[in-house]
Amino acid sequence: MIKTSNCTTQSEPKTIGVVMGRFQPFHLSHLSSLERDLEGVDKLIILVSDLPRLNYRRAPKFFSAKENPFSYGERKEMIAGALEEDAHISSDKFSIQPFTKYLLGLHRKDNDQNTYLVASHEKLSKYLKIVLKRKGRQVKTYGSEREVGIHASEIRSLLRDGRSWEHLVPQATAEVIHRKTGRLP
Repeated sequence: MIKTSNCTTQSEPKTIGVVMGRFQPFHLSHLSSLERDLEGVDKLIILVSDLPRLNYRRAPKFFSAKENPFSYGERKEMIAGALEEDAHISSDKFSIQPFTKYLLGLHRKDNDQNTYLVASHEKLSKYLKIVLKRKGRQVKTYGSEREVGIHASEIRSLLRDGRSWEHLVPQATAEVIHRKTGRLP
């Protein structure tokens, strides 16, 4: 998670957390982590990987349809539904955005005096840290405990094999997957 202190002259400074992930699919461990990340922040920005399925030679696993079966829109629906319906968190406490759009938005902000705390366990955080440092922002890295137990790859495998998976995901995720047919390509 990244925590940002949002300094404005019109209101009290706010603390904004930023988390990043693929969420392929969004599961109960993700939900538990986001609930913890919401503690101590005024708002949580959830960045969802929206990288195109390109560059198969360089990183075939990361970019394959087998490993990334759900669209950005489907994952956004899973996350928002789980936070609002399963965890009863108001939508004004979080924002879900595509990772690349957020990065492009950072390039346009020149007067940002915020301090960013970047969780060291997130794979995508290194790209965000590079962009922030190039823009002259103060960036700090901290270690963060990551919940172990459920892995999205396990859920995708269960889906492909036609085995039980619903107990590993929030109800909102199950609804999106069932609408998609309940099986992966």
